Amino acid sequence: MGASWPLPDVDAHRCVHHYSADASCRECVQACPRQAWILDDDSLGLDTELCDGCALCVPACPEAAIVGEVRPWTGEHKGRRLAVAVCDQGANDLDTGLIPCLHAIGLRDLAKLYGQDIHRIVVAEAPCDDCPREVAARLTDSVANFNRLLASRRIRPIELETLDIDAFTGLSRRVDRGQNQVDQSRRGFLMFARQMGREPPPADAGTGSPAARLPSPAGAIMPFAPRLDSDLCRGCDACVRLCPQGALQLVDDGSEAVAYGIEPRRCTGCGLCEDVCDDDAVRVDRFAVATSTEIPLTTAKCRACGCSYHWPSSQPGDDDYCRVCIDLNHYRRLHQVVD
Repeated sequence: MGASWPLPDVDAHRCVHHYSADASCRECVQACPRQAWILDDDSLGLDTELCDGCALCVPACPEAAIVGEVRPWTGEHKGRRLAVAVCDQGANDLDTGLIPCLHAIGLRDLAKLYGQDIHRIVVAEAPCDDCPREVAARLTDSVANFNRLLASRRIRPIELETLDIDAFTGLSRRVDRGQNQVDQSRRGFLMFARQMGREPPPADAGTGSPAARLPSPAGAIMPFAPRLDSDLCRGCDACVRLCPQGALQLVDDGSEAVAYGIEPRRCTGCGLCEDVCDDDAVRVDRFAVATSTEIPLTTAKCRACGCSYHWPSSQPGDDDYCRVCIDLNHYRRLHQVVD
């Protein structure tokens, strides 16, 4: 192998398994070429004997809960800003722009670079076919998908240029660049227990999605587009209460709920809304145009428990009893007592 890389670290409060035991996300497990991530019913762990610090799990994590060392060098060349990166498998003694794996540059990284006015990425050709890592998503695929987002917004694409190692070395020496510091992560077996508490979304909620850093005109393709089927939804609010990024929200007028709001530019595709919906009313489409941003609600007060409840206005609903009382037959028991 090449250079020795620090192990990834985990922000437990960002992981979707922190929010719900029903979360089905296994992105880090599936992305790891060495099966170093271990996920069971109680915890998520990293086997440090297996992990080589490739950082392929970093872009795979929808909530950016995994932090690793993937920092292409950035600078200027002939008056244009650019990023340079080389995989440790093909770098020899080169350290300019060295990262553990080129394919660890994901959509979020591309969006950050683009936000820094970097429209060109130059990489050194690496022997991927000979690499022992089995990579599911390649950098070329990530760039193509990111350019789809840009094209739907009529924005200039990002360029990916591949050079042989000698040409890359020559170019990198002519780049006026800043230094990137490498943080040394602790080693050891990282393990965090699933927590069922619910903290507010982080202050930078929404920034986990590449679309959050791009303009969102009508008709723009979103990397993830939540859809709520108003004919199936029963208004339980599970999806809006658990969405880590606020992509699904409960809109109110100060006194009662009036709509479900959908903000696809915040969605990271974590799938938690799909996991917790018992009625299969929520679906998240990939690289699609959002069809709706608001689902109007009808509000009523339950005759059995006296609580306010709501349901999508497009369906008749039940203006006598809330879904909890209907599911638990509370209203039938009340009739029996009254009779």
